[in-house]
Amino acid sequence: MEYVKIAIIKKILTAIFVWGLLLLYPFHSWATNIYVDAKSGDDMDSGLSWSEAKATICSGLWLSNTLSGADTVHVAQGTYNEAITLVEESVLLGGYPSGGGTRNPDIYISKITSRLPIVTGADNAVIDGFTITGGTVSVSISPACAIFCDRTSPTISNNVIEDNKILDFNDINAGAGVYCLNSGAVITNNLIQNNSVTGLEDLPSVPSIYGGGIMCENSTCTIKGNVIKNNMVQGGNTSVTASYGGHAYGGGICCKLSSCLITGNVIDNNQVFGGDGGRLGGYAFGGGIYSNTDVITRNFITSNTISEGFGGAPGYSQGGGIYGGIQIENNLIKSNYGYYGGGICSSGKIANNTISSNDAYSGGGIEVLMDAIVVNNILNDNMSSAISEKSPSGYTKPALVQNNNFYNCGSLYEASGGTYTVITDIEITLTYCKYNITCPPDFKAGSDYRLSGSSCCIDGGTSYLAPSEDLDGNARPFGSGYDIGADEYYASNVPILNNKLLLLFISLVFIFSLIYKIR
Repeated sequence: MEYVKIAIIKKILTAIFVWGLLLLYPFHSWATNIYVDAKSGDDMDSGLSWSEAKATICSGLWLSNTLSGADTVHVAQGTYNEAITLVEESVLLGGYPSGGGTRNPDIYISKITSRLPIVTGADNAVIDGFTITGGTVSVSISPACAIFCDRTSPTISNNVIEDNKILDFNDINAGAGVYCLNSGAVITNNLIQNNSVTGLEDLPSVPSIYGGGIMCENSTCTIKGNVIKNNMVQGGNTSVTASYGGHAYGGGICCKLSSCLITGNVIDNNQVFGGDGGRLGGYAFGGGIYSNTDVITRNFITSNTISEGFGGAPGYSQGGGIYGGIQIENNLIKSNYGYYGGGICSSGKIANNTISSNDAYSGGGIEVLMDAIVVNNILNDNMSSAISEKSPSGYTKPALVQNNNFYNCGSLYEASGGTYTVITDIEITLTYCKYNITCPPDFKAGSDYRLSGSSCCIDGGTSYLAPSEDLDGNARPFGSGYDIGADEYYASNVPILNNKLLLLFISLVFIFSLIYKIR
């Protein structure tokens, strides 16, 4: 009898222990696979297999929202004309053949079309492998972007975001492709092209407009590995009695009041136009990128343009490739145009860029704003001056211009004291300019702007503020010093090891040497 009581007590204690664990550790949430097929699906079906697929993405996401766990919604090829709100932690994958099979978004196009944006309504959601085009949207819908990240931090990856147009811009409409507000979104490996924002017309005053491809406001986004091309921002044209035409910012990317990382992107042929009308035409900033305190590194920024508007007098335009940026390094900046600063207009740290064949009225390569630091850059074949201190408000002095290579530009340097064509004259007169050179950069054959083995830029840089990697992610320095420009030269017969691999190799050598000594 006593034995039975003890057994019962043990069972009770065991039950209490188990229930305690369950209270401390909630039930495990199992992820579910959900299937959507516009061609063969039915929203009345379960959605738990391709043969029982839902017909609409909204129905698939609704099912995900009713289940616990980080669900994956698999979407077959087809056109989905829906206003979508993503679900927290759910993964939305496009690019499957109808009826199921191996996923390939390049072949099996899952297209989302809607006059309303895809809203990322919760954190940690993923949208991957879709073609997203909302067509033309007027001011009556706000926001009118293709994807709107409102105080959420999703991952937006491997999509084609194209042909989204906002007409008669007003209120908060910005970023025809992607608009992130108070967001930490990761935007990676997308093709963002042919999107545009156009301002209001013929009003006494119009708001400024932002971001043809991507707009980040009060955000900390990561924008990585995208192709952002052929996007446009057009300021609104005002009445003749207005003070200004409409101002316009950021043809490819606009980061306003943000601290984003912009890295590894191709940013090509984007345009910004200030609006006409008023006593002064509209201003235009940042054909490729408009930035505040963002890090801009390892990008190809090419053939972007800005143009001021015209009114009683013309406005002005600054930064054909880049306007702003707290840290600009390891970029190829080529063939951009702006009235001031064809390649770059910035007060930030500008280090180890290759800045080539840009054009401007002043500062074909760089327009330096107050306290800019310019080190280890190649400035070749830029029209007008390679670097200019001239701005619409007068002349601004940088903090340092050191170890740069000026070659074959209209002039080398423009300052309040005049225009300089000889390096020694610059460095005698301007004490913050030192150790700069002028010689052919001698790139490798072709147009990739990597250094050949005979380049004068090899080991010609300074370690001061030099990045630890180059445009290709190879470690700096290689050899006896840091190279000038975006590329760190490695001899073709020398294997390139990144820092982690090199450390691992050294560690293994050290361990084997100890083993050998012990023996």
